[in-house]
Amino acid sequence: MRDSDIFDEAVGKLFKPIANNAKLVMNRLEDGVYEISSPYCVMFIRLNTGHKRGLNVILKSTRDENLADQAYGLGNFVMLEGRRLEEGIVETNSDFLQEAEKFANETKTIAIPHLLGLKDDFEAVKEMVKKQTEEDVKKIEEYRFPKNVRKEW
Repeated sequence: MRDSDIFDEAVGKLFKPIANNAKLVMNRLEDGVYEISSPYCVMFIRLNTGHKRGLNVILKSTRDENLADQAYGLGNFVMLEGRRLEEGIVETNSDFLQEAEKFANETKTIAIPHLLGLKDDFEAVKEMVKKQTEEDVKKIEEYRFPKNVRKEW
């Protein structure tokens, strides 16, 4: 993978100390994927493998069977708090490390309380995402195409 080395460096430098401070174990699952788990939830740190350089932090509840198949990006939990996790443009390795540091800082304040069982916002995030999706679908359905565009989707 194109960014494997810088990703591994970022995870080791930024996320491993966070896991250690919380007395949690971080495991490398495969190239580009690390996991920190607890009885309350699992956090995945994943390398973006598509067009965009960077990484993702994803949380999945282990408390609620109704949420077992659903995982949410860290940005959704940040949004629940009324903020946005602005993703920067990653062109260089330095940019990659800055982006990783931003995610690591949010991990300390958002993900670690979930991993330690101090916070459980999964149901609220699920409802927020559902509501946002419904609003987005409505906007798409109400979109007025210019007359020269055929509506065939």
